[in-house]
Amino acid sequence: SDVAKAFQASWNDFFWDPASLVFDAPIPSTLAIARAAALRGARQIYLTCRHDTYFAETLKQLQRVGAPDACAQNLICKPTVDSDGKPVFTPPYKAQELRRIIESGTTIAFFATEGRRDVSHVQSVLKNVECVLLDHPFERDAPFQVAKNTPILSFTRSTCS
Repeated sequence: SDVAKAFQASWNDFFWDPASLVFDAPIPSTLAIARAAALRGARQIYLTCRHDTYFAETLKQLQRVGAPDACAQNLICKPTVDSDGKPVFTPPYKAQELRRIIESGTTIAFFATEGRRDVSHVQSVLKNVECVLLDHPFERDAPFQVAKNTPILSFTRSTCS
């Protein structure tokens, strides 16, 4: 409908405005698992669906919330469009980047995200990558199927902030 298209256009204008990134609050469970893994010696690589035009703002945000290993070499943002000028769809892009990381000789202990769509896709194409689903309202009721043995971490205590 015209109303839905108008809303989507308005949302996109707001969502992709760099000034709106301040409203993208950290997910406590994401920070908690990153910090716990870092304490055990694991290097953190942040693979985000944010476009590469927001790289600097994203890096500042990670550093502001105290995300471990938050530096330019550990942040991967997706391109806005591919080499054919088409929008980049997040799940295949994340799987491609995970594959590239593995092929570089880096061991991936696990891939953690709040996105069921991302977990579902990674599990379907990278069978040897362990996935952890962070319980969050984002996509909680989405129809994307994740493997039955996928750990789902839910943090309910305020100590995870």
